Amino acid sequence: MRSIQVLILVPIILFVFIAMFVTKSDEAPTEEAVVILQKLRSGNLVEAVAEFGDNTCHCAPEGGYISYVQYESGHDPNLAFLVGQKFDIGTPRMEALPYNGEKYFFPWDKPEDTIVYVPITFAASNRPLFLPQDMAFGYEMTEKQLQQFINDPTEHWMRSFTTRLRPTLSTGLVKPRDPKAKKTEMEKAAEQGLLPAEFSKYLIPKDAAPVKTASGKTEPAAAFTAQLPRLQSIVIALKIVRRGSLARWAVRKVGIEKPVLVSAGKQFELKEEPVVPATGM
Repeated sequence: MRSIQVLILVPIILFVFIAMFVTKSDEAPTEEAVVILQKLRSGNLVEAVAEFGDNTCHCAPEGGYISYVQYESGHDPNLAFLVGQKFDIGTPRMEALPYNGEKYFFPWDKPEDTIVYVPITFAASNRPLFLPQDMAFGYEMTEKQLQQFINDPTEHWMRSFTTRLRPTLSTGLVKPRDPKAKKTEMEKAAEQGLLPAEFSKYLIPKDAAPVKTASGKTEPAAAFTAQLPRLQSIVIALKIVRRGSLARWAVRKVGIEKPVLVSAGKQFELKEEPVVPATGM
């Protein structure tokens, strides 16, 4: 009798297990892209980070996948500016990538790689602020320098672009780095003098630095909130992969394309080379 029960239960359990996998694996990469953006929008970092993964070496970037959604990681591109914020998700577009060469045994284990491009837009009242690089990394600047940036925020815009996007200038937005935290390879290189000074000073973002006015008085950055450039729209590029047709799709890398800023009554379509996930990695 017991053997008969086992024979009955095993197929049922197997069916339920396969159904769970198939349900998840049937999701398209475009659906996965929308899901992670929705979770970022809701502010649920635990669930958002769970959407990351890999289909080759199973290795996360320095600091883990959480580094993609925290300013203090210094990782750029970074999606921290989307966490808990209001934005509209447009229609995603998927591009299948060539087979990455990773070895596999069964046909259903063949790794798959895609890039999904998702346009997002912000209502005027919810647009992220775009800070000058010095301000975003804790270095005081003059009011004259700030005004020059406001008039034309396009110079070197790609440098630390996403870590310079801030939903607010409130103190504490960027958490201080844990002094006991393991240093990144870039930090180690900077300490050894292997990086140019213009790069080594911009490794770890900080809360917005103050501004020295023409009168010599120091004002908090928040006093200039109304004048700062804002992000109107952007395309988020997500490298989404899976290890075979029975596995779930997961986000491996993030990138950005086609940001549009508004500043001083003008619109700036930033047109330099896009920052997108590398196709061969």
